[in-house]
Amino acid sequence: MLADKVAVVTGAAAGIGAEVAVRYAAAGARVALVDRDAAGLEAVAARIDEAGGETVRVPLDLSDAAATIEAVTGIENRMGRIDVLANVAGITGRTDFDAITLDSLDAMYAVNLRSTFVLIQHVARGMRERRYGKIVNTASISAVRGQGSNAHYSAMKAGVLGLTRSAAKALGPFQITVNAVCPVAVTALTRDYPDLQAGRALPPRSLNRAGEPADVAPTYLFLASPHSDYVTGVTVHCDGGFHLGQPA
Repeated sequence: MLADKVAVVTGAAAGIGAEVAVRYAAAGARVALVDRDAAGLEAVAARIDEAGGETVRVPLDLSDAAATIEAVTGIENRMGRIDVLANVAGITGRTDFDAITLDSLDAMYAVNLRSTFVLIQHVARGMRERRYGKIVNTASISAVRGQGSNAHYSAMKAGVLGLTRSAAKALGPFQITVNAVCPVAVTALTRDYPDLQAGRALPPRSLNRAGEPADVAPTYLFLASPHSDYVTGVTVHCDGGFHLGQPA
């Protein structure tokens, strides 16, 4: 499905990002694994290597825009090009609205929105020349519903949805598709939500079960594959029906 393609996956050291990277590699892609957790990258790379896949490890703090741009150039030089970009990395933190500081707001912006913009902008340059590319962004149901205790996270993820639609319009003439996935409470980020980890206070969803990275990763694979060549600018709610609200 992704034979002879080069894919970049951010947040690849754990959770959804790790599962997406493994799926891309299994589908035939050579994968650049990007994350600030070098040890986690090695563990995921080992899984892919054992299955006969090919990876490049890129330890990177995505809040550093200059280093992120440099990393894109390095991946292109080493792997020849970038065909697929999956922006999965993100940070969160449950904070009351009045307690959100400017520093925490800036940190949320740098990782969750600015790095997504920077990566799309610089990866798309090569994609435009080849008139081919697949970009998959990670938003959140919080971008749609909002969170009173996590307003800065919700705001940045809403920005990702706007960026997705705008980039889809700007890059569509070059045969580059740009789409977003809205998961909920399935990643390592839920370490910040002990109630969810303990199985309590599970948000209502139609399927009545918590999700796993393996539930979400196939959507990223579809949006990176030729099967989605005529799909762009859309948001896929991969959340077990959470966006529908309380089941009847």
